[in-house]
Amino acid sequence: MKAAMAAGLPAPSAQEYAIELAGRSAASLARKADLTDEEIVSIAGNAAHQVAVAQGLTVEEAGKHAASVAGRTAAELAREAGQSDGQVAKAAAQAARQAGEAAGLSQQDANIQAFTAAGNAAALSAKKDTASNAEAALAAGHA
Repeated sequence: MKAAMAAGLPAPSAQEYAIELAGRSAASLARKADLTDEEIVSIAGNAAHQVAVAQGLTVEEAGKHAASVAGRTAAELAREAGQSDGQVAKAAAQAARQAGEAAGLSQQDANIQAFTAAGNAAALSAKKDTASNAEAALAAGHA
């Protein structure tokens, strides 16, 4: 976080960067350990959560970061596995919901994080056609 602040990022952005970096770094290391996708996602979400808690964030804020990192990690892994856009969105939603609940979010807040993760996965989709986006939106609603 200090390095990000020294680079000119304001404190909240530096804090978010540190949390994101922790999750991404943990996911990268977990991938090298030949773990399952589910284990990699869990490790990434847990790392983000631990750093968020260490930064003094509330349970809700830390849970949102854990859910976000887990959702993004799951989406990346699903995309790399060649899954459809709908499957990518569904994987992101499920991972975000599970990480959010594990981090102490209410079911409602975990569901909000799931929809956010699915929407983000759909928005970042490599495919830009209408059918693909509709499939992702439908999967988000059913995840």
